Amino acid sequence: MVLTDLEVADVTTDGRPDALVADPATPGLGLLRGTGQGRLGPRVGSAMPGNAAATAVAVADFTNDGLPDAAVATVSASGNGLAVLRGPRRRDVRVERDHPRAGHRRDRRRLQR
Repeated sequence: MVLTDLEVADVTTDGRPDALVADPATPGLGLLRGTGQGRLGPRVGSAMPGNAAATAVAVADFTNDGLPDAAVATVSASGNGLAVLRGPRRRDVRVERDHPRAGHRRDRRRLQR
């Protein structure tokens, strides 16, 4: 595993901090659920469009629904992209929007404005 980004937030909304990990060597975005005992559970992958791998992640309420969402910079054979994963109505994340060829950090800052 080669981590390029890590974000700690309660993305499963169970009151326990979780970790989202970006690993460009592994397709998808990694979620490690907090156990509530100072530990993280095993990595659970969330699929990304086009079998892309996550390179950076930011957590905020991007959709203004009161739930944590994740903006994920991705890389795949077809190029760079940006995906917005809506946070958890069923304790999982799903792709809300995919922006192929969006770039990296520059577009991440634009999304936060």
